[in-house]
Amino acid sequence: MDSSKGAISKTAFQTRRVRKFQVAWLNESIFKGWLAPHPSEDRALCMACNKTINCRKSDLIKHSQTIKHIESVNSSNYEVLPDNENILSHKDKVKRAEIKLAAFFAEHNVAFSTVDHLIPLLKDICINPEIVQDLSLARKKCSSIVKNVIAKFETEKVVEILKTSKLSVLIDETTDISDNKIMCILVRYVSPVTKKISTRSLKLLYLDAADCSASKFFESFKSCLEEEKIPIKNIVGLACDNASVMVGCNNAFMTHLKSEVPELITLNYICHSSALIASKACAKLPSSCEDLIKGVATYISGSAKRCAILVEFQDFFNLERHKILKLSNTR
Repeated sequence: MDSSKGAISKTAFQTRRVRKFQVAWLNESIFKGWLAPHPSEDRALCMACNKTINCRKSDLIKHSQTIKHIESVNSSNYEVLPDNENILSHKDKVKRAEIKLAAFFAEHNVAFSTVDHLIPLLKDICINPEIVQDLSLARKKCSSIVKNVIAKFETEKVVEILKTSKLSVLIDETTDISDNKIMCILVRYVSPVTKKISTRSLKLLYLDAADCSASKFFESFKSCLEEEKIPIKNIVGLACDNASVMVGCNNAFMTHLKSEVPELITLNYICHSSALIASKACAKLPSSCEDLIKGVATYISGSAKRCAILVEFQDFFNLERHKILKLSNTR
């Protein structure tokens, strides 16, 4: 019986949550002057006793009430930590905050263009310092908020507009190798609020890769509209690629949609057709022409020195700086 109790207590001790040092503790009167962070995140340092303590607030308070600690503090034989917040001027505090933000962007490889939108957001949030102190947002919580709160709210807002507005749909499906296909549905409409054309994501539909027929595509699409209570008659245009399953003459997604909306206007993507036309046209020219163009691009882009010479050449003739781009095949 005793051995089982010991095993249980040992397991509970092993699963005990590890606490990290909280910088906010340094501002509490009971810890001021003698508490300092330790190189280990789960430990704290008492400057008066020169002793490391577990990073639990209850343990720190117990230590502050011991006779040895009280005597060490009263003896004042240790260096009291300065209160940096009182030493720094407002200008220096602003500089320190800017440096910390810049370091965050560099450490986590965040695009610097994001800072143009981040700073106004921080100014709006930080009006009340208590709100910032009580923030608790980690990766999972942030992801859940985006998926279950923001995404649902934005979708509901778009759906309410589409119930009474004419719209065009832009549809494409994934081409990666997996057991599922994903159909992306974008909608384009005139916003009744701003009176401007808006393009929004409506939904991602997961399809069975074993059956990707046009009828299955259309059934999933129609079920999505019925679920959101968007009248299919509100659709006036369709944009999609030139795949036969989408724009074929007989059994295609377009023909199924036209049976519901006879006045439907279809706009095919022309990038694939343009690539085929350009390829056929180049076939009539000597192959040496295309080889020369590709060779020049490869020769210059493959050397930093030759790229620098190209820039010097452009500057000498007062030309706008351009990189020589390689030919990219169209999928």
